[in-house]
Amino acid sequence: MAKTIGYSPDELWKAIIEDLFDEFLEYFMPELYEQIDFTKGYIFLEQELKKLFRESKNKKRITDKLVKVYLKNGDEKWILIHIEIQGYNDDEFTRRMFKYFYRIYDKYEKDINAIAIFTDDKKDYKPDKYEYKFLGTKVTYEYNTYKILEQTEEKLLQDKNLFALVILAGLYSIKCEKIKEQKYKFKLNLIRLLRQRKYTNEKIQIIFDFIEGIIRLPETEEKLYKEEIEKNLKGG
Repeated sequence: MAKTIGYSPDELWKAIIEDLFDEFLEYFMPELYEQIDFTKGYIFLEQELKKLFRESKNKKRITDKLVKVYLKNGDEKWILIHIEIQGYNDDEFTRRMFKYFYRIYDKYEKDINAIAIFTDDKKDYKPDKYEYKFLGTKVTYEYNTYKILEQTEEKLLQDKNLFALVILAGLYSIKCEKIKEQKYKFKLNLIRLLRQRKYTNEKIQIIFDFIEGIIRLPETEEKLYKEEIEKNLKGG
């Protein structure tokens, strides 16, 4: 992930998912993770996804990652994983999720595991299915959901998967929007945790960049923060 100051929340989440995709899969889809042959790699199908939704060229969509992965069964079979980051209340969300599913399935005819990750601060907003009814015709499409606001700090701190720290950063970013005076405390706590976990320098930089973008401090606290993180990142 490059420098993230100025990135939108959607861009930050898309980037961290791609940069830490192995950890993302293990955190959100442990059963699928065990079946994947990572020696064959995986492919992010960004261009293929754009081709499926040509009419959205001049409209903002919350389409995130479409990824092709290979299984350990020795066959050429692969699974498409459609990831949706949703950060605002959208009445058309379930319909859009269904549209993504049927277009992707129609194009590739492969198994699809779809997940919607909700990054908003609305407790009661977590749509998990699309329903269509007309006379005797009925369609119900259900997909996986994950609400960051429903997670607890204690549980995330206990999780050894480094993507749990990413989710914790997301949780802190939601909380500090309501309690702005906690921004400095939350952000500094994340940096300290980052050092304590003993990750590789590459992983530390990736998560550090995400934290920098997702929790932005006012200028009055920025100088103090920079002094503190310099000590932490240098092991001082």
